[in-house]
Amino acid sequence: MAYRKLQIRRGLKSKLPLLSEGELGFCSDSIEIFIGDGKYNHKIMDENSTKSYAAPKRRSYTLLIPAVGWSDIAPYTQRIDVQGMVSDGLPLYDLIEFSEQSMEDYAKLTKLETFENAVEVTANFEKPVGNIKIRIEVVY
Repeated sequence: MAYRKLQIRRGLKSKLPLLSEGELGFCSDSIEIFIGDGKYNHKIMDENSTKSYAAPKRRSYTLLIPAVGWSDIAPYTQRIDVQGMVSDGLPLYDLIEFSEQSMEDYAKLTKLETFENAVEVTANFEKPVGNIKIRIEVVY
């Protein structure tokens, strides 16, 4: 089967003619694409809209929040070193070891904040009494 090369009108923007209905035109100087309707040329894409989208980066960590190490007064906080943790991201976290005690303690957590190479966990009203093993995924 023979293939045919499809070409569209192309050239400088200042020399772009009135395009027929459904006809495409590419401006090589301004990196814009137009489509005609027989009366007007409508811009459908430019250099900014052709840049590829960079997907967000993600990092995952497994963290053990020990039963000891909480501050003495509410809100109870604990800072834990986590090598490679980033401060500028959205941390999503979830419990990964399920026991009755760990689920009760996990429910006491009210905040998790990331820092460079560390995490700070907060329990506003009641201090967890057991170890809590969580997975953290940071999207940045």
